[in-house]
Amino acid sequence: MLTISASLFASLAANKSSVVPYSRDIADQRRKYGETMLRKKDEHLSAQRAYEEETEAKIAGARQRREEERVRLETLEVNIITCPDMKPPDGSVLDSENV
Repeated sequence: MLTISASLFASLAANKSSVVPYSRDIADQRRKYGETMLRKKDEHLSAQRAYEEETEAKIAGARQRREEERVRLETLEVNIITCPDMKPPDGSVLDSENV
């Protein structure tokens, strides 16, 4: 798409007609901008991919921590239900009203 627009703007800027309904300078600026974007596209794409991978890793880590916490709490609840006199691993005392 960028290559098509760059060639279109190049042809508009190169138009030798005496009167045109647009600014040749703007057409030339758009052509140059398109060429710059084509040169930088790989850099922009790799930066975007790196950002997305980092974000996905953060999300996966958060999901893993939530799952570990859920399993820990579930295990603690099962232990409290099956052994009500058992103290939690941290040594604190749980009231049956707080459970």
